Amino acid sequence: MSDNKGDKELLSQSKIFNISSYARNKVETKRRNKGLGELIPRENNPYKQFLTYSTSICFAKTLFAPLERLRLISQVRHMPNIPTAERASGSSFSNLAKIVGEQGPLALWRGNNVDIYRHFAVIGLQVTVYDRIKHAYMPYDSSRYSGIDYYWRLIASAGMIMGITAGITYPLDLIHTRLASDMSKKGQQRLYTTTFDCFNRTNIDEGFKKGLYKGIELSVASSAIRAGLVYPLYDLLQRE
Repeated sequence: MSDNKGDKELLSQSKIFNISSYARNKVETKRRNKGLGELIPRENNPYKQFLTYSTSICFAKTLFAPLERLRLISQVRHMPNIPTAERASGSSFSNLAKIVGEQGPLALWRGNNVDIYRHFAVIGLQVTVYDRIKHAYMPYDSSRYSGIDYYWRLIASAGMIMGITAGITYPLDLIHTRLASDMSKKGQQRLYTTTFDCFNRTNIDEGFKKGLYKGIELSVASSAIRAGLVYPLYDLLQRE
């Protein structure tokens, strides 16, 4: 085997974790035993990227939280079992006025905190786990793979990470929907007072699996399929 650096195979590097000197020496020893090349130093700070991306996402979610709550109310408050006084009207503007008049302006952001928690968890999981899963499917540099061999690995890794993320954070999504769709008026006893109260009562009343994970199979399947389509397309556009 050639000793030239250009002839050595390079493993794809994680963009997430700093490698200590002890761990780096162990990795390099294993790579030398396998005849692989040197580790490529990471150029970007993943923790700074995570903080920047999370902050921007949460700011945007907070800014448009009233629209998100209006969307959820329009979807779920027309059911026959909802009292007539609590049903949403046909107009988004009238629903907005109804919320402000009966619940107060701050109620437009009801449930936004748990939505922020969920997005922090989603981004954190994607940042810390995605590289490892992708590395398991593509242990060598991505230039080593092409055609179907490349895309099935990319689709499988993207689908797996999005499925795992959706499964872990699903209870937060469910809690956000329940808090945001609560139309209790100002001064009335709310159905759920806090995020923890919603989590605790749902767990007690409906059960952990049947309550907090109700509908999870659809969420995991849709997330995995969506990731399997979006990530490869994004990667293809980057390569062009």
